[in-house]
Amino acid sequence: MTAPVRAWVQKFDALTVRRLERAIERAARDEQTTLPVYINSPGGCVNTCMAMVDLFDSSPVPIATIALGIADSCGAVLLACGAKGSRYIGPNTEVMVHEMSADTGHRTMANVEHDAAFLASLNRQWLGLLDKSTGRRGGYWLRHVRSSAHSDHYFTPAAAVKAGLADHIGVPRFKTEASFG
Repeated sequence: MTAPVRAWVQKFDALTVRRLERAIERAARDEQTTLPVYINSPGGCVNTCMAMVDLFDSSPVPIATIALGIADSCGAVLLACGAKGSRYIGPNTEVMVHEMSADTGHRTMANVEHDAAFLASLNRQWLGLLDKSTGRRGGYWLRHVRSSAHSDHYFTPAAAVKAGLADHIGVPRFKTEASFG
């Protein structure tokens, strides 16, 4: 019997998206009951995170997310987007949620205004993923972040579970077969 397929997310880049896609394909081919995705990341590119969420949503294998160490920004969103009941957070793990950020660089005022409108829309979509994944009413996370001057919001493992970002505190163990428990 082959070892269960597992995936790791530390960076939010194209290579990690491709590795995640291959892990999903292997887990489906091996008829694995769940694919564990370990997250230890300070965050990264919002668009790459959304690509990973799209892979989660289209996966024929349920995705269990396990945050270890740090799950900030994109890491927090990816944690929350795991299969309901299969979202874990290590007892010593930090989770942080905030609005997305972008560097507009030195550009014309018209470009900055256009970018601002696009980024506002993307930010609503970004935080809307948390609304959907945590079972909150639309706009909850946007209002939550904005309620304290757009600052970073840190969660202990217990607070992350209470907020709906995770379901369980602890790191699940693998059984000898290709299932996840």
